Amino acid sequence: MGTTANYLLRYPSSSSGVTPYQHIQDLATDVDGIFTRKGIVKRGSRGTDSTATSTEIGVLRVDSIPILAGYQYKICTSPLFLIGTVAADCNGAILRVSTSGVATVASTLLCQTQLQVGTVVAHPPVAPSMIMPYSSVSNQTLSVILTSFRMSGGTGTAKIGVAVGTIELWVECLGLDPGDTGVDL
Repeated sequence: MGTTANYLLRYPSSSSGVTPYQHIQDLATDVDGIFTRKGIVKRGSRGTDSTATSTEIGVLRVDSIPILAGYQYKICTSPLFLIGTVAADCNGAILRVSTSGVATVASTLLCQTQLQVGTVVAHPPVAPSMIMPYSSVSNQTLSVILTSFRMSGGTGTAKIGVAVGTIELWVECLGLDPGDTGVDL
């Protein structure tokens, strides 16, 4: 039994030995799966503050995320508390991805956010959630890492904190990707 490249639909081969009725049932099951692949594919949660640092370090990673060709995905975080120890420092968070193993601080940068420390307080202002689209022309296994770092400033350190709840990172399948249907203006 073979499968199609884009949607992993099964098709018979001359040596499969399966009845035509079974082929039709397999195909119906596969097509049904195409329309039910929406939702959260993988997620991670951290209930403690990250380690304080002046260099980029990992905070939370989600591995072995199956990405199917022809689908649109959304990589998201919860709102992030970017905590600093020195006023006027600029602290940040980065999402990085890897398709060749485990994501690290050296992996491909997907997006970043930053926030300047006004005054050093126990519960700093919240940086917005990070949300990035992701799609691929081939099936792949993805690893996503959320990192924290001090972007600029004096001798302070940065970390992502948990004021209420948890630090969340998830990948959501939005469904079939229609391709770029927008108009550049």
